[in-house]
Amino acid sequence: MKKVFTRILLCGIVAAVMYSCDNGNADIEVFDSAPLVSFGTAPSSVIKGREYTAEINASDGELSAITAISYVLTDTLAMVEVGSGAISGSGKEVASTFTLSTEDLNESVYKLAVTAVDSKGLTATAETNFEVEGDISIGIIGDATPGGWDMDTDMTRSEEDFDMWSMEITLTDGQAKFRQNDDWGVNWG
Repeated sequence: MKKVFTRILLCGIVAAVMYSCDNGNADIEVFDSAPLVSFGTAPSSVIKGREYTAEINASDGELSAITAISYVLTDTLAMVEVGSGAISGSGKEVASTFTLSTEDLNESVYKLAVTAVDSKGLTATAETNFEVEGDISIGIIGDATPGGWDMDTDMTRSEEDFDMWSMEITLTDGQAKFRQNDDWGVNWG
């Protein structure tokens, strides 16, 4: 009788252990990841007074969705926060255009930090730097140019690449120099 009771007790313990280990459901702990934030296009410089426009992309996985996107703008030379606010957009995939007026910004280098928050409270931040430049002109002057030494013939600055300047001009025999802002302070020749 003692052997039978021991066997029954042992079978009961084994059954209890097996039942507690397998409740018929997969006991998998699911981890949600933070959203992904990136910049599509984000120019490296803008002329003071013109708008700075950047494309913002944010996405999240299957378990949650983007609920808020915000930005912080910092003047990196003065180490001062100069602006912050919300960027429109929510859902699993967000593509938004961020536009900022540079009228009240100093000529400086700025850090734009964009943060996305999902429905689980997880966050992610993407950053980019850009420079606000003063508007300048570049022209050519000299006796080889239509204006001679009395008047610069100004070049046109590209809207897509502020380092690119172009012009169409017919030069004659003679001398010519390029200069900035119709002044001899900065010149090339």
